[in-house]
Amino acid sequence: EDLTRTNAILFFTRWVTHICAPVFVFTAGLGAYFWKSHGRSSAQLSKFLWSRGLWLIILDLTVIRFALTFSMMNGVLILSVLWAIGLSMIVLGLLIRIPTRWLAAGSIAVIVLHNLTDRLTADRFGFASWVWKILHEQGVFNVGPALVLVAYPLVPWVAVMALGFCFGEVMILSAEER
Repeated sequence: EDLTRTNAILFFTRWVTHICAPVFVFTAGLGAYFWKSHGRSSAQLSKFLWSRGLWLIILDLTVIRFALTFSMMNGVLILSVLWAIGLSMIVLGLLIRIPTRWLAAGSIAVIVLHNLTDRLTADRFGFASWVWKILHEQGVFNVGPALVLVAYPLVPWVAVMALGFCFGEVMILSAEER
């Protein structure tokens, strides 16, 4: 936000949105931990995360796309917040088998350090630049005749959700231990 071209109300509404998405994704990971803590196995949690994640991706690529463009076939395909959350759930379904301390350390490292790769731009990857855009850099690429806009790159969101999952270990401690 350009502070010379805004007012306090507009700045606050923009600022608060930067808190909403991380908190929501973090608590989605925490919710996954609580879902498992009710006597379910890692395999059951993984299946649950995969199915819910897939449904969110489908919802984003169909209903949300239609709501934004009034078309299922024309216009830009936007990979937005539900796509990122859904894919993060699918990846978390794989990551839950990693020991919690390692997963927490890796998640914190990704959250703290992922911006160090900002100077590495997608155009350096040539044909595979679309992979970097999905993982790290907002941008546009073509899939055949379709134009795809990555609004929410995946890497930070997977780490935030995984950290929320790890935080479940803290939440089950007694108040004194926390």
